[in-house]
Amino acid sequence: MSLLMTLLSPVVGAFKGSGDINKASGDIQGILEQARSYAMANKTYVYAGLKEVDVITANPSGIGRVGIAVIASLDGTQPWSSATNITPSATITNTTLISKLRYFDNLHITNTGSLTSGTNMTSRPSNSVLDLSTSTSKVIFNYSNASSGANYPFTQVIEFDPHGVARVQTNDFPDTSINSTYIEIPLVPCRGNQALTTPANQAAIQIDGITGAVRVYRP
Repeated sequence: MSLLMTLLSPVVGAFKGSGDINKASGDIQGILEQARSYAMANKTYVYAGLKEVDVITANPSGIGRVGIAVIASLDGTQPWSSATNITPSATITNTTLISKLRYFDNLHITNTGSLTSGTNMTSRPSNSVLDLSTSTSKVIFNYSNASSGANYPFTQVIEFDPHGVARVQTNDFPDTSINSTYIEIPLVPCRGNQALTTPANQAAIQIDGITGAVRVYRP
């Protein structure tokens, strides 16, 4: 029995890793879809922020734990649009938390170029794709802006407008144009705070900038 369990442990680990990233990518997809639906139903602006920290030490410069939270404008306007330009360090006011902070452990936001092209990954759009891992938003919010929780900065922020259009505000001045046809969140599994190199289990979450539709691509 011990020998059998030893032989099976790598297989069980592989299935668990696949299940973890499947569940995480599906849950993140659901959160983003709810954010878009809320923006359209309430005719307001909604911001979904992602942030990765060290899963072991919670150091903001580490990897292995991905957090996501969603806030919405209370009056249907962009909460920073009264300023001439966007000041990332300014506190965003007039917002409310609509999706509590969720953590996904053993997960790393990698870069789009590191994803392999498996059977189903090749069908995902590759032109006019904004890689969220390398695109720091000019709109930044903290978890404490919308809750009494810990100060948790989100620098990778996707905006959904009242029409469901998705964008990342990368300009210093308020931008209402579609800055990319697709926004991609590339994900790979981790062991603790170490990302796996060329893992078989990976995922690409793509948000259509024009329609706001969210789709998950897997090898």
